[in-house]
Amino acid sequence: MKPLLFILAFLLVSPLFSQNHLRFLVFADLHYDMMPDGDSRLATIFQAAEKNKVSFMVNMGDLAAPIDRYQPLKDKLSQSPVPIYHIIGNHDTDHSGKQAFMDFYGMEKPFYYIDKGKFRFIFLDSNHYVDKDGQTKDYHKRDYARSKQIDRYSPEEVQWLEKVLQTEQICLLFSHAPINDKYGEIINNADIHKILIAAKAKGTVIAAVFGGHIHSDNYHVIDGIHYIQVNSASNIWGGAQFTNTERFPAEVYKQYPSLKYIIPYQDALYATVDIYTNGKVKIKGTKSNYISPAPDPEKLKNKPYPCSPRILDRKFNYR
Repeated sequence: MKPLLFILAFLLVSPLFSQNHLRFLVFADLHYDMMPDGDSRLATIFQAAEKNKVSFMVNMGDLAAPIDRYQPLKDKLSQSPVPIYHIIGNHDTDHSGKQAFMDFYGMEKPFYYIDKGKFRFIFLDSNHYVDKDGQTKDYHKRDYARSKQIDRYSPEEVQWLEKVLQTEQICLLFSHAPINDKYGEIINNADIHKILIAAKAKGTVIAAVFGGHIHSDNYHVIDGIHYIQVNSASNIWGGAQFTNTERFPAEVYKQYPSLKYIIPYQDALYATVDIYTNGKVKIKGTKSNYISPAPDPEKLKNKPYPCSPRILDRKFNYR
């Protein structure tokens, strides 16, 4: 082998080179407990992780309740080809509290971070609401439904985030409920956005902020921060106006009562993300179609966020 080719080959496999680039897969809102084909969707995601040689996967929340019925899902997750880092979604607490979810799926803390090479991955817990007395409380068995101030972060978590952002690592943040809300504006969580802006002003590099929850493929740049909303792996919540019982056999609707209100995608949606220390981010999305019959496009326009069975490819620079 010629000297130059040998040097290039060495760089390609050396740890120093690999620290300058990392690839991971992200998926959101699988709703395994609402979909009759959750196993095949998860299998598709696992296959994509292997094919694309990702370092790890991020589950953005709303996976499935931590109950015995979903032990098979837990077993499948344990067989993942790469590590999976979980975020708690609001519906993950509908049958219990957060601790039950963490115990079931092997999470040590509701919010945490991991360092990989030159990158810091920060996983947040947006499952708090403000009660009538102004106290911030954890979601527990849908008690958040009584509050108009939902999808918030605890004071403890906010203080923790300020400290975690004091780093020379390149930071990526993940939150089930998007910090920038469904309209691409900063409304409910202005305090978090301000923390990000302050950290950035002090020299912290914030590459991107990922959110789920909305079941929408969305992207906004606000004050120089890149906010990406990851579409659901499974569906759009249609509600009563989109009621349909033609897509699946009658016995399936009996087993999954919420299914008639769902607008399902034919294929699992997910995205692979390549992040580079030079400032580049490349997102490779997936495209599908609605399971027939497709929803009325005019009705979909009334939704307060873009609806589509896809995650678009995106490229941007964070430096």
